[in-house]
Amino acid sequence: MDNEFYTLLTDRGMAKIASALADKKQLHLQKMAVGDGGGQYYEPIASQTKLRHEVWRGEMNTLTVAPNNPNWLIAELVLPEDVGGWYVREVGVFDDEGELIAIGKFPESYKPLLPGGCGKQVCIRLIMEVSNTTAVTLTVDPSIVLATRDYVDTRLDEHEHSTNHPDATLTQKGFTQLSNATDSDDETKAATPKAVKAAMAEARNHTHTWNQITGVPDGTLTQKGIVKLNSATDSTSTTEAATPSAVKAAYDKASAAAPANHSHYQFFTANGTFTVPDGVTQVFVEMLGGGGGG
Repeated sequence: MDNEFYTLLTDRGMAKIASALADKKQLHLQKMAVGDGGGQYYEPIASQTKLRHEVWRGEMNTLTVAPNNPNWLIAELVLPEDVGGWYVREVGVFDDEGELIAIGKFPESYKPLLPGGCGKQVCIRLIMEVSNTTAVTLTVDPSIVLATRDYVDTRLDEHEHSTNHPDATLTQKGFTQLSNATDSDDETKAATPKAVKAAMAEARNHTHTWNQITGVPDGTLTQKGIVKLNSATDSTSTTEAATPSAVKAAYDKASAAAPANHSHYQFFTANGTFTVPDGVTQVFVEMLGGGGGG
């Protein structure tokens, strides 16, 4: 087996998966580690509880079920650019309690370090075979992990072909269809600028005769509204508006009855008689006088 590369579940890993299945719970995988094997290849065994010579450990990036085998779990770890300077020959998978669940013999790969003149991200992929993949899940800190290009491309492709997108409504944001209609009552589509322009043009060019206007209140002594005009000068209506003609007629009539022609008052500079007009019930007398000293 010196030239074979493989992954096996550790004794603790198999025991924990069996316990999770029996208790209908899940085993939470969290971290992965890489090692250089102490400088050479070796054959991992199920009784191991740690790597032979670990050089780096980090948050697992993804844990997915293989598309062509439902019993395979694919665990991925991204080695960032700022770590390295060593070879990778062994890989381990750890749960959220820090126990080694799976260990793999990995093809020798050198991870360069930036100060050495070369830096790159390296994706470590490990395949674990379990009897029931639903018993194993990933616990991850999203602020720490790095997304691989394949992961991003896969998620974008899934999103692009997914139909699970919410529709826009009057109460929530979402996807909607555009419409050029200007006579629709549909509240699930969005009007295009073309539809808005057509509606504005129709509004500017549209006119109504006065008797087609509805919904406008009548004017009264307590509210604004529309009123009928009236040219009468002897009307007692409180719901109609006087025309300029009516106002002029009333003004002319008042002007014709000038104070000089009035019989309602009289000015005396000597003795005289004031005849009380019909309808007068009160008379006021005002006297002005002057005198001289002597």
